[in-house]
Amino acid sequence: MADELEQLEDWIGGLIQQMQPAERRKLARAVSLDLRRDNVDRIGAQKNPDGSSYTPRKRAPLRSKSGRMKRRADAMFQKLRKPAYLTAAHDESEASIGFPNATVSRVARVHQDGLRDRVARTADAPIVAYPKRVLVGFSPGYRERLADLVLAHLNPG
Repeated sequence: MADELEQLEDWIGGLIQQMQPAERRKLARAVSLDLRRDNVDRIGAQKNPDGSSYTPRKRAPLRSKSGRMKRRADAMFQKLRKPAYLTAAHDESEASIGFPNATVSRVARVHQDGLRDRVARTADAPIVAYPKRVLVGFSPGYRERLADLVLAHLNPG
């Protein structure tokens, strides 16, 4: 994937360098917002960038009949998809998306890389190995979509 992005950068880089800084900022804004939207949609569909489904979360064990816990079938990472948590940033030289909050960033990194972490922030909380669930990435067709976005910006007619 990195090789494809380098090829795209070589192809479009010269065209972008000829643009005025204000136009480059507009293009970077459009790219960062589109990339954020693509990742939010993919996270909402519970899919990795390669199209495979996320590993389902483990369910908590049921309590006895008298104190049974209710289970919800909510999708994972609902809050992480919100604009306050997954932000788009841009300037005239780059476009990016990320998690600016340190706590949210830690949670996202644990799932992104499939690391081990405590279930809660207490010292006696168990440590669990989380499966890899890629939150931020490029889906296979995004390279063409990015090229189309840049060309549409260069030729607004």
